[in-house]
Amino acid sequence: MPPRPSPEPTFADLAEIATDGVYLVDARRTILAWNPAAERISGWSADAVIGRRCYDAILRHVDASGRLLCHGACPLVTAMRERCPHAGTVWLHHRAGHRVEVEVHVRPLFDAEGRVTGAVETFRQRDAHDDERALLAEAREEAVRDPLTGLANRRLATTRLGQRLDDLREHGLGFACVMADLDHFKDLNDEHGHNAGDRALRAVGDTIRSAVRAQDLAARWGGEEFLVILHGAGLAEGREVAERMRALIGACEVEVEGGVVPLAASVGVTDARSGDDAESLVGRVDELLYAAKAAGRNMVVAG
Repeated sequence: MPPRPSPEPTFADLAEIATDGVYLVDARRTILAWNPAAERISGWSADAVIGRRCYDAILRHVDASGRLLCHGACPLVTAMRERCPHAGTVWLHHRAGHRVEVEVHVRPLFDAEGRVTGAVETFRQRDAHDDERALLAEAREEAVRDPLTGLANRRLATTRLGQRLDDLREHGLGFACVMADLDHFKDLNDEHGHNAGDRALRAVGDTIRSAVRAQDLAARWGGEEFLVILHGAGLAEGREVAERMRALIGACEVEVEGGVVPLAASVGVTDARSGDDAESLVGRVDELLYAAKAAGRNMVVAG
């Protein structure tokens, strides 16, 4: 007797095994289905989100400037309003509080009369840091990686600064440095404990990693300070990256007992110049960072 043919896979079957995040919403953006990959990428379980609207303190997509998209330029809303597929890059709100850069693709759904009944969105975490990971893998993990944030540590950042300065002197290859420092970090630690402070540092580290390019190096310089070395960038491009970092960090938050604490950072940015050594370059960007602090915090100062 011939084997009975297997039934055609359903949407739920395909979503279950998909490596991209997949979720289904109705016309009011109430979440109807949420696959395991969506849980993995966002940190939100299906039980926590199904039956809620996607903008109800869940994904809360922002753009590169930190602008909330939920009630204006939401990819789901755009696809349903324009009645055609829509794609883009956004930063979703991870359950742990940090921001994750994702590529989203949305397709509207219609009933038999052609009315929009909802949409299906797939999203994939953008991962442009293969070069950085390959570099980190050349040495023992504990020697070059900050154990709390997973970023490069000060030792590796200092080595990379020396290499970039050599490239500048020998080949004229410029670069920029960005230094960011969490605002009011001591208050967060004092009021909510070091565990909250550690979560804030991890959130900022994850957000910075998603805000810079694959060829750049992001490092935890020490305490609540982060250094980014922007390969081949001048001051204008460095300022653009610094503003993106500041905006995305400002869209992060840390859960504490009784609520959440929003995060913010002051940022300095400069370009490497003839005659610079590591000490003079780091000293200058550090002074610009503290000029941002003195001017009111949560801002970028370039020079």
